[in-house]
Amino acid sequence: MREPIEPTETDWDEVVHEHGAAVWRLARRILDHETDAGDCFQETFIAALSASRAAPVANWPGLLRKLCTARAIDILRRRIRDRRRTESLEATESLTASAADPADTLAGRELAARFRAALTALPRQQAEVFTLAVVEQVPHAEVAALCGLTPNHVGVLVHRARARLREMLAERPGVRPTTGVPARS
Repeated sequence: MREPIEPTETDWDEVVHEHGAAVWRLARRILDHETDAGDCFQETFIAALSASRAAPVANWPGLLRKLCTARAIDILRRRIRDRRRTESLEATESLTASAADPADTLAGRELAARFRAALTALPRQQAEVFTLAVVEQVPHAEVAALCGLTPNHVGVLVHRARARLREMLAERPGVRPTTGVPARS
């Protein structure tokens, strides 16, 4: 009688070496914060370890992107929740884009902070699918496979997320979103 073949052990040094830079870039892009990106990076690989113990992993880049996106959105939500709780006025770190005009730089920072806040207000699945498909530019078919959805459902979620983000980013305190006219007191 043959002994059962044990699954091969995952070479974590190789996985981190091969995919770590991509995970780091994704975490930095979503979070725009060094420490939070480091936390996200660690949480992503811890979750990947758990996933690999549960079942063999056929698509490391896809799994790591999905896990990183989910962790980054969770961190953004936690950051916004903490900020609201403590009413901190901590500024979001500057964007990497260089602008000659300080007003443009400030506007870019404010827009990025508003975008991150709006992204956390989306339902979890919409936020994850939008980030993978639009921010990371992963093809809809691959996003569908990663998330257990159909490509059509991915398209619907991206469309709904875009529409909702557009609404949220258009909203300004004291201004009616549909007309841009100051609200009556």
